[in-house]
Amino acid sequence: LCSAAVNLAIALVVLRALWRTRPRAALAFALLLRGAHLLEGLTAGVAAAALLGWLTGGFGPAELLHVQPGSFGARGLIVEGIERGVGISVFTFLMMGLVGTLEESGLVTRVVRGAMAAARTPRAAEGAIFAAVSGAVLLTTHSAVAILAVGEFARESGARFGISRYRLANLLDTTVCTYPFLLPWFVPTILAASLTAGAEAAGAPRLSPLQVGFANLHSWLLLAVVLAAVFGGYGRSASAPGPQRR
Repeated sequence: LCSAAVNLAIALVVLRALWRTRPRAALAFALLLRGAHLLEGLTAGVAAAALLGWLTGGFGPAELLHVQPGSFGARGLIVEGIERGVGISVFTFLMMGLVGTLEESGLVTRVVRGAMAAARTPRAAEGAIFAAVSGAVLLTTHSAVAILAVGEFARESGARFGISRYRLANLLDTTVCTYPFLLPWFVPTILAASLTAGAEAAGAPRLSPLQVGFANLHSWLLLAVVLAAVFGGYGRSASAPGPQRR
């Protein structure tokens, strides 16, 4: 109950802040909290943004979408947005083909098995889980695939060494939420870098995926916290269900 109350309080604070600054984002966030599909929430946010822009005089309906005279082609903000996403979409399709090849090759499975052999103590087990899920996400570039690949090993290690399920979940989830925002071959850094290309006209510098990752202080600090928790033992005693060896 305490955890649910804290999560609810955090959600309300985020919604209030978003409503003051970005109402369309607040709408999408509220729908996601209610269990709506991600596509449904994002579509509602885009529709709200279009409606607010029209009501406040930011742009007219024709600027959103119109048929260009002479060429009989569709133009407007919607089409321009789609065009900006073509490059990253094609890259994602190609990358998923590579990910599928890696999964079928059994390389990820071998990485997990190698980590399992190194688990001898709670600290070593957490280090092995961290190494395994890190290797899986670096190879597949997909957070969910990495967690699923290592999840069974993490569950067995937790039961064997008395590691709390909450700590295991945080360890897996936090680890896979760092690399995609730091390294240049993940979609988030590539997408962020591609967005800077359209800002050159406004005087903003164009950044590479590597520069985007290096400047992401939040994810670097998150990775440091994970390393401190795993190899420094931070929070291990508090999260354990009972006495355990280090």
